Amino acid sequence: MKDITTDRRSNLIKKNVGDLMREMFSSRISEVISEIIRMADEIGCKAYLVGGFVRDLLMKKPNRDVDIVIEGDGIKFAELFARRVDGRVRTHKRFKTSAVIFSDGFRVDVATAREEYYAHPAALPVVEISSIERDLYRRDFSINAMAICLNGKETSMLYDFFGGQSDLKDHVIRVLHKRSFIDDPTRVFRAVRFEHRLGFRICEPTLLLLESATREKLFEKLSAERLFNEAVLILEEQKPEEALLRMNELGLLKFIHPELCFRVESNQLMNHCKETLVWFELNFPGREVRRWVVMMMALFDSLANDCRDEMLQKFKSAKKMLSCPLVNLAKVEAATAKLHKPVVSPSFVGKAFENLTNEALVFMAAKQTGEGIKALVTSYLTNIKDIRPFINGEDILKMGVSPSPIISNILEQVMEAQLDGKLKSRHEALKLADKLSR
Repeated sequence: MKDITTDRRSNLIKKNVGDLMREMFSSRISEVISEIIRMADEIGCKAYLVGGFVRDLLMKKPNRDVDIVIEGDGIKFAELFARRVDGRVRTHKRFKTSAVIFSDGFRVDVATAREEYYAHPAALPVVEISSIERDLYRRDFSINAMAICLNGKETSMLYDFFGGQSDLKDHVIRVLHKRSFIDDPTRVFRAVRFEHRLGFRICEPTLLLLESATREKLFEKLSAERLFNEAVLILEEQKPEEALLRMNELGLLKFIHPELCFRVESNQLMNHCKETLVWFELNFPGREVRRWVVMMMALFDSLANDCRDEMLQKFKSAKKMLSCPLVNLAKVEAATAKLHKPVVSPSFVGKAFENLTNEALVFMAAKQTGEGIKALVTSYLTNIKDIRPFINGEDILKMGVSPSPIISNILEQVMEAQLDGKLKSRHEALKLADKLSR
């Protein structure tokens, strides 16, 4: 097993991957790459494919996330390229990065070849323009630190400075230097995510560095946004439960909350959530549901209410992200408590579910594994949720009722009757409202 790469350059391995590119690239990717090459040649800069795109190409896996590094002015390149493809550009000048978005939503990420310095552990980096080798050296793992030259004398040449090809062959995750996790503790979470996405293992020297970072509690120096952005990426994976079990094993979940633990029950619930998401998407294809919210609800389900409140206090800057699953959990618990009746009317279901998001409905159906809740969710989404009331508050005011809570009360009773099939028309709804207003 290799030791950790030191600050000295490793032996550069070059390999022509032109045939592999022609074999693996879709027609759309080929067209985009051809335009990038023409643009780079015209303005006299070197362009490289980098990162996960290169990793997946070598593994013969499709990847549409095109990531380009420019030896030169990456921002200028992105601006000119966006004009050429009739797209728009978003730029982050501090990090010398841009995203070119095509009219159909296709995206190319463009960065200036750069190196980074960290003023202190977990700080955002200070960026300086540099070479492709130094740019690759600042990356997280060897398998993500390879580049393919797109133009010039070495077109289609793979540059592997740090043993990425060997690590791909050995199926290992390895950092590039001993300060990797100190500089950026989010790499710990990425190591676990890639380990389970790719079916690799974190090599022993990297694992020792990871455990050291855990003991030093470096994650507590991360901003809440950066911590939970990594959590969301893990929860968006196809098998998040495997990564969460590993995080539990490594003691990483305690940095979210000391009581947070991914138990066997949590694993089962998350699997139920995955199955229910498939069911929901098949049966209600037009209704959007955020997978990460459902999965985060499953992760936090075992925490007591006071622990959830403590999380919100601790991670105030990520409150918007955190409150979504936590508020949904509270609403699901309240709604579930109302449904313990042998027979429930449509209006009762409508009232119980009216404040639930699609994520909350999916989670409720996943947690209550019987078919009863699924049937109620189906009925609600199919027959109840989108029903428009026959009348509104203006209609009640025209009856001479003064503005007051009485109007809401009347509208609620009329809507209940409408949901339960007791009213068939606007005329009947107005007649009932008039009776209730007297």
